[in-house]
Amino acid sequence: MQLLSQSGLRKLAEITANPCVSLYLPEASLDLPPQARKNQLRQLLEDAHLQLQKQDFSQILIWHLLRPAETFLENDHFWQMVREGLAIYLTPDGMFSFQLPLQVEPLVWVSDRFYLKPLFPCIASPSYAYILALSEKRTQLYQATATTISKVPLFYGLQVLNQANVCASPGVRTLPRVRERSTLLTVEKRDALHQICSRIDVALQTYLSSEPVPLLLVAERDIQAIYRYTNTLPNLLNVGLEHNPDDLPLEILHRMAWENVEPWLRRSRESDIQRFNALQALGQANSYLEQIVPAACQGRVETLFVMAERQYWGQIDLNFGALEQVNDTHPQDGGALVDLLDLAATQTFLRGGKVYVVPVEEMPASAPMSAIYQRAHL
Repeated sequence: MQLLSQSGLRKLAEITANPCVSLYLPEASLDLPPQARKNQLRQLLEDAHLQLQKQDFSQILIWHLLRPAETFLENDHFWQMVREGLAIYLTPDGMFSFQLPLQVEPLVWVSDRFYLKPLFPCIASPSYAYILALSEKRTQLYQATATTISKVPLFYGLQVLNQANVCASPGVRTLPRVRERSTLLTVEKRDALHQICSRIDVALQTYLSSEPVPLLLVAERDIQAIYRYTNTLPNLLNVGLEHNPDDLPLEILHRMAWENVEPWLRRSRESDIQRFNALQALGQANSYLEQIVPAACQGRVETLFVMAERQYWGQIDLNFGALEQVNDTHPQDGGALVDLLDLAATQTFLRGGKVYVVPVEEMPASAPMSAIYQRAHL
């Protein structure tokens, strides 16, 4: 089971197969027993089986396709441990599964590509952040939204900060002089911390360089100073939490961190809404679905706002840009139908655009989607 990232979302968005099955299981409420969660997934799999039958796929293919997801039903320990929402994606070649740091509605969809719009509020748009907790005892990276926080498994050799047997690297810069406290840091200790912080920075560059999301540092003042001196990531926030993360319960760490992250995220979204309003008068932005969807498929959308609560089903001929809108209710048998909002969001994301999937009250206009267009393509 993986945590989502922008690179993971891109990988899913690039997959096409016949069929692709998308399953979304909501987060468990506090009073929902594990057996009820298993039954929810079982029902989703039964719905997927029916949709596949209606589309004339063979029983052998259906069994082969759904079998990897059915293994979750056999793992009682999994349901005791995992309360987050789940996203499961199936093709004849295998399964992708993710814990979701956001609330989703139960959904089954069968098509030739995955249905990804439920993921966009926390992954594609800047609506989440990473929190790096450093102490002399541990190194931990978290992925957080407004309501959730999840550990990112240690990667690329991230090490605890109390290692002292780190060999000096050639060309290491002189450390800044940090404020000495009652627990004095010796020169040897500072040098060791510097070396390990440098290694952590290299690991984070590999993991986070493709994700333009904020990174918040939680560490005591001395470690803050050393890490910031070695940092090369441009998205490390200037503000940090000067606390020992070992002394903070996870829910307190999450609340304090989000109070610092949320204003940064809000300013980014509000700035793009202001740009939309200004550019709309110049003809460089609008809320016309019939224009936005073909433009998104052609790479002409810079920033897209999509209403989270809506689905708008239809068909599009990508060769000619011809769009047929069907309705805004969920069809029982998708066939060639696609959610045009999902299609526009996915295509904008794949072509390097920014995507906001937001509640109706945060949309810049009273329409299911709004877009700022690339100037070069106007």
